[in-house]
Amino acid sequence: WVLFGLGIFLKKAKQIKVLQHLLFPLIIVFITVAIYGKTATYDFIRYDSNEYIIENQHVRNGLSLQNIKWAFEFTKNTNTTYWHPITFISHMVDCQLYWLNPFGHRLTNIVLHLLNAILLYSFLNWTTGAPFKSFFISILFAIHPINVEGVIWIAERKNLLSSFFWLLAMMIY
Repeated sequence: WVLFGLGIFLKKAKQIKVLQHLLFPLIIVFITVAIYGKTATYDFIRYDSNEYIIENQHVRNGLSLQNIKWAFEFTKNTNTTYWHPITFISHMVDCQLYWLNPFGHRLTNIVLHLLNAILLYSFLNWTTGAPFKSFFISILFAIHPINVEGVIWIAERKNLLSSFFWLLAMMIY
């Protein structure tokens, strides 16, 4: 009955715009959550989650002016090797909201990946006017194995944030 009802709905739709603006993004969300949803229950991956989140007092203490200032500083005496302040601030927000519960940190990664897939679809559809091709590419992006590391590994949020801001910049341009 669901497929029958969907078929009638699609026939009655005046234009393809219903697919472009509602159905395709919902399908992207459904498929992405179906693939990555279970990962929200995983624990921290101890490669560098300890260094970046668990043992990092600036991140653990959440948002404060002092911690945000620390995120934008880069000295050789810090316990991290790379300078990525927005990533640290996003981890601070997670610690403020979820403390050290990996479920919340992973949920943030999944939501960022969802936003990236929908932004990619919106950008491609807007620039090409080809909703089916844009949808197909966005689904490939959402499920492609190259994105697994960025979604599952909490400390790799920098990839998700980089993609998010890049896609926003493309939309604004």
